[in-house]
Amino acid sequence: MLNAAKLTFIISFVFCFMPLSIFAGDKSSETIFFLGSGSAETPWTQLVSQGFVEKMDRSGVPYSFHIDHLEAARFDEVHQYDLMFRYLKEKFAQKEPDIFVSAGPAASNFSLRFPELFAGARRILIQSGDDGSANATLIDAEIEHLLMIREMIRLSGPSKVFIIGDSVQPSDKLRLGGITSALEHENVSYEILVNKALPELLAAVSELPDESTIFYAPIFRRYEGKDLAPAYVLKELHQASRSPIFSSSDSTLGFGMVGGYLYSPKKLGYMAGEAAHSLIRGGPIEFTQNGFGYTYDWNEVIRWGYEDLISTKAEVLFRAPSLWQQHKGKIILTLLSLCLLLLLSTALIFINRQLTKTKNVLNKERLLLEERVQERTQELSLLHKQAVEMARIDVLTGLPNRRAFFEQAEIVHYQTERYHNPYVVLMLDIDLFKKTNDTYGHPAGDKVIQSVAKTIRSLIRKSDVAARIGGEEFAVILREAEHDHFYSLAERVRHEISEIPVCFEDDQIRTSVSIGIAEYQAGDKSIDDILCRADKALYQAKQTGRNKVVIDPVCV
Repeated sequence: MLNAAKLTFIISFVFCFMPLSIFAGDKSSETIFFLGSGSAETPWTQLVSQGFVEKMDRSGVPYSFHIDHLEAARFDEVHQYDLMFRYLKEKFAQKEPDIFVSAGPAASNFSLRFPELFAGARRILIQSGDDGSANATLIDAEIEHLLMIREMIRLSGPSKVFIIGDSVQPSDKLRLGGITSALEHENVSYEILVNKALPELLAAVSELPDESTIFYAPIFRRYEGKDLAPAYVLKELHQASRSPIFSSSDSTLGFGMVGGYLYSPKKLGYMAGEAAHSLIRGGPIEFTQNGFGYTYDWNEVIRWGYEDLISTKAEVLFRAPSLWQQHKGKIILTLLSLCLLLLLSTALIFINRQLTKTKNVLNKERLLLEERVQERTQELSLLHKQAVEMARIDVLTGLPNRRAFFEQAEIVHYQTERYHNPYVVLMLDIDLFKKTNDTYGHPAGDKVIQSVAKTIRSLIRKSDVAARIGGEEFAVILREAEHDHFYSLAERVRHEISEIPVCFEDDQIRTSVSIGIAEYQAGDKSIDDILCRADKALYQAKQTGRNKVVIDPVCV
């Protein structure tokens, strides 16, 4: 369990400031604070904020935007509320927001619990039902479980429904209650699989009887020291299951969920943006959508044979484009060329003296057309390659990002299992990074992160893998590293970072890192096993004084 100091540090660091529209010197600019219930990485929270910002940007209203996250799924909600209240009072001590948007049950409950926080702000709540918030605008996100369940039953016709989820938080219990009530209303047999460890859950799902259907209530709890992202759990369930999977939000489409009558976090955010725009302009609040609709994943629809059952008016995602859609331009050009050739050929019958000249012109046009098509194809290929590379690079440091790290780590782990070439994982975390940000500012913090990344890159081999996997957290994979080598390398990295100050403007910033080391052991199923041990060693380094290297006892 994290102590209060570390918890405050996490909250203050994650998305402290995200100015999306800043109008310098414009005193009429509205300050908007957006609080999400989950973490910054939660797809639901990301989509709600995207929808909100999209609407505000379209409105043309000058505003500055700040976002933070309660991370309610990871911590005790009541204790988290008190920490967040103190943090926000300090953060906005100079100027309180004009509009306070809370997204989700936890954030909305927080907003209602502390009416004295931003007392002059106009409040917008994105939550289910009416909590008696007379002084707030409500964006009703109540899930219509009955419509969702009916669509699931219509498509899959299950003999039994297995509900997967958690019952840890009050919101979890409320969600499960809505699902079970809808199933009972439709007289469908069901069984609840809640609060199970991930391996146990996957084993149970793999043995479900035929003609079963799964309804997935998103899981956020931690497992073996890691957050279980709902999308990650859904992907694992999809691989293990022989039954179709349904859920409630379109944010989980693309990870193995069929779809159906779903609510859209992005649409809910857009509605909140419409409400904010109306509040700023002082007019009546009107919504162009309600946040719900029928949406499907075409790949899953095809897999389970539902293509003749889904509505033709529904939104269908991930459908492969037709041949006409893929090559529309080329087909039109080809047809035009053929028509032109036909007309020219007909004319050439009557104009014999122009035959040679006409053929040469057509050949030149054809070659030019092919050359342009080839140039365009090469250009698109290059742009695609650049986009793929940018998606895997951390912009601030130039190192691979978290996604790229896990992709490369999977390859290294596979090669180790096959060729028995061991590897070592170093987890590095910048000590007292929040203090650096608070003392020198976030640009200085960015400079420190860049300096640490540069030091790591300069000391490892080209065959090793280094990446920035979190705000101030780095990971390094050393291939075929002996004990003396990887320990001495870790000490060199730690020593050089602590000895060489970071120059920022007129300041010399001293910083240090704590490092945890773990080595691949026979029986490790994935990189996550080694990362878990390295993270524990890192935690020990932090707890015993920082600026040190701690090796997982298994490596000794």
